[in-house]
Amino acid sequence: MILRKRFILGDLKSNSYVIEHQRKLFIIDAGEDAEKIIDFVNTISLPLTYIFITHTHYDHIAGLNALHEAFPDVPIVVNKKEQPFLKDPKENLSTLDGKEFIYDGPVYDYTEVDLEQFAIEMIPISGHSLESACIYFPRHNVLFSGDVLFRHNIGRSDLPHGNEQELIKEIHEDLLTLPADTKIYPGHGFPSTVAEERIDNPKLKEFF
Repeated sequence: MILRKRFILGDLKSNSYVIEHQRKLFIIDAGEDAEKIIDFVNTISLPLTYIFITHTHYDHIAGLNALHEAFPDVPIVVNKKEQPFLKDPKENLSTLDGKEFIYDGPVYDYTEVDLEQFAIEMIPISGHSLESACIYFPRHNVLFSGDVLFRHNIGRSDLPHGNEQELIKEIHEDLLTLPADTKIYPGHGFPSTVAEERIDNPKLKEFF
């Protein structure tokens, strides 16, 4: 797995990633100004295979319409529990930004695409959104954590469907139990590792 490029997009500076894996391209999250992602992908002579969405908050889905228009045959993969929010500006929080964002195109659940052939796993985590999808590459010890886990912090839990106690519990049980050298690429900010978060994350220290 090769990280080809990290894009920092929109007023909230959300991370969108283009990665290469098994000689194919994948996009993780679709921030604003998605034309930057599109232009970059079009410079690489590898097929774009999936567009993964970690959760349906506006700053991570704002580019979906542009991506679907540019790559209409590429499956957009969203946890089925959050798919209805793509069509609901209140639930996807775009109304908080003074917008009415709706994506009404085709989507697939993580169980409906062949993650196994690429040795990719989806780890569901609740507490920031209804159920975020963390994207894990076990053979490479790489985790894309969305807004669940940041460097030395965790995601907000004061938004709809948020629950801090649940979020911390699931991070502890499902993410911090990954190999210590697992590299974490979050939805905002800079990378970290599982080992670093076990030691230096003040929100999680009580468990260690």
